[in-house]
Amino acid sequence: MQKQQDTEWNPVEVVENSAACEEHRYIVINVGTTAEKGSLVDSYRVPGQYVQIKADAADAKPGFFAISCAPNIQGYFEFLIKETDGSAWFTGTAPGDKVLMSPVGGKGFPMSRLEPIQFPAVPEEEAVKDLLLFATGSGIAPIRAAIESQLNGLRAPTRRSIKLYYGARYPRRMAYMDRFRLWASDKIEVIPVMSRPTEAADEWDGRTGYVQQALMQDGVAAPKQTGVLMCGVGGMTKDVKAYLMEQGVPEDRILTNF
Repeated sequence: MQKQQDTEWNPVEVVENSAACEEHRYIVINVGTTAEKGSLVDSYRVPGQYVQIKADAADAKPGFFAISCAPNIQGYFEFLIKETDGSAWFTGTAPGDKVLMSPVGGKGFPMSRLEPIQFPAVPEEEAVKDLLLFATGSGIAPIRAAIESQLNGLRAPTRRSIKLYYGARYPRRMAYMDRFRLWASDKIEVIPVMSRPTEAADEWDGRTGYVQQALMQDGVAAPKQTGVLMCGVGGMTKDVKAYLMEQGVPEDRILTNF
């Protein structure tokens, strides 16, 4: 990872900052439309990649933020940011504010491992036909990027099934619910799981508990033909990975973006 003093910082502009859900902000940044090699737009190629962002001040410390939109050439990066003491400077920005952004970094999700057709060829019984996606909280950001990416994405039409297990405390803390219908149109089955539904006034008659519990209740239909993307709290990713490997999902097909 680059040292901060070696990082190239680019001045960019916030163009939108609105509520995504309770305690999370939807922030859009204009990074410019230059698609030439090495530009911010050109360097974002794989869902799950991140940038560093910091305030435009001499002593500002950067944060690492996953890009939540699919790779694009429009010149805008979108982010889902949880409101914390450490991110308050960012979640408190307004349209027109300038911040500093690093080049795009990280490997993202190594989607080539989940290609439905592999070279060299794999036996039909081991081809990746089913996808399982797992996210908690703001971890849905890079998962959304993968879902909506036309390049290096899920390749939904080629899959037999795609399930997204998405965990939050209660519905008001779940981002992107307005996109569930769009995702369903790409035959993605969204399974929201609420860990503390009684803490809020929201009415909820869906799945409760934790994402890993919902997975264990459902099981894995064809482990050798399953690929996985996940991003979220450590307990979830650890438990999900352990269960999937016990069921026979190959470890190299269980992808994270870090």
